[in-house]
Amino acid sequence: MKFEDIDVVTAVIKTLRLSSSQEVDSLSDAISPAILCSIVSEGNLEKLEIMRQFGAYFSACDYDYRTPLHIACTDGNIAINEYLLKHGASIHMRDREHRTPLMNAVQNDHHEVIKFLVEARGFLNLPSSIIADMICSAAKDDNLCLLESLYLAGADLIEVDTTKTSALHYAVEMNNEDAVNFFVGIWSKFHSTRSL
Repeated sequence: MKFEDIDVVTAVIKTLRLSSSQEVDSLSDAISPAILCSIVSEGNLEKLEIMRQFGAYFSACDYDYRTPLHIACTDGNIAINEYLLKHGASIHMRDREHRTPLMNAVQNDHHEVIKFLVEARGFLNLPSSIIADMICSAAKDDNLCLLESLYLAGADLIEVDTTKTSALHYAVEMNNEDAVNFFVGIWSKFHSTRSL
């Protein structure tokens, strides 16, 4: 938002005939998250800085409880992620579907963002049964990008689904050689590190 954009806000206030400071604050609370999310979606650090100077709250939620950080993680913009966390955005906010920003990065296979969020103490805040279903589904579909994303986010790859079947079992059953090799590679790395 530039200084001339304030005239737009003033016009909205006049059009809606808002007179009390409480009404103006309510309007600001309603539109600020949408403006922030739009700026983040554009990847515009300059506008974000202007919003910060005007006192923007970077953990503000839109109607679906998505924060600007959710948008940045969905888009995979590492610079915006770094900026938001540096200026107080919460890494643990959940949207209406209970997804954290880290989960958005995982679902969109943004590995650099996933690593950054994990270093910033982000974690998969989902029940193990849901994570297990995601891992098993990725193994069935031979979806190596999602398997790698889940692994980078700290998912326990030995989780079993509700039928007590592991992702490796599904990969073998579906003859998904790449997924099998992925699991074998991860486990051999893990065991060689533990034996040191």
